Amino acid sequence: HESVRRTVLWYLLQGGRHIDTADLYLNHQPIGNAIREAMDKGIPRSEIFVTTKIFPRHYGKESGTKMVQKFLNELGLEYIDLVLMHQPSTFPLLHSDCKVQKLSQEECRRETW
Repeated sequence: HESVRRTVLWYLLQGGRHIDTADLYLNHQPIGNAIREAMDKGIPRSEIFVTTKIFPRHYGKESGTKMVQKFLNELGLEYIDLVLMHQPSTFPLLHSDCKVQKLSQEECRRETW
């Protein structure tokens, strides 16, 4: 994780401003650490655009909401600029809130957002 933190910090200090991550990548904490370090060095948070993604297992309103809070805690940020669904549908055998509620893929996408 140290290499992720150093690389993201270097990227931000060189002028990069868009961070694209996901729960699946398991790197929210080092990315958040790098963002906060960059902010300490004078880069405004408002200039850094952070995108992350929810894995299909967590699709659904309740689970999706919990995951966003988890991402905020892991990143150590007050907000995330963009949260995406990692892919358009869940896997057939993957447990999710949508499967428990017997929602169609379309209903599941709407429920998640």
